[in-house]
Amino acid sequence: GSWLFKKIALDPLRSDIQMLSETINRQLKLHEQSLADLNAHLKTHDDELGSHSVRITRLEANVGIKGEDNHED
Repeated sequence: GSWLFKKIALDPLRSDIQMLSETINRQLKLHEQSLADLNAHLKTHDDELGSHSVRITRLEANVGIKGEDNHED
């Protein structure tokens, strides 16, 4: 009886669990890659933002603007 129960119930259940585990692992790897790609993209934007900030500061210095503190009343 126990051999039959193992063959009918437990073996298919183990197989399904293994397939589910493999699917979850594949999805996890895909999400990790997507996150790495997004982080690289964000770093690029951060670098560009830093560069723009430096360039704006230099332009403001060249034309005598002090940034947001310069308000004409």
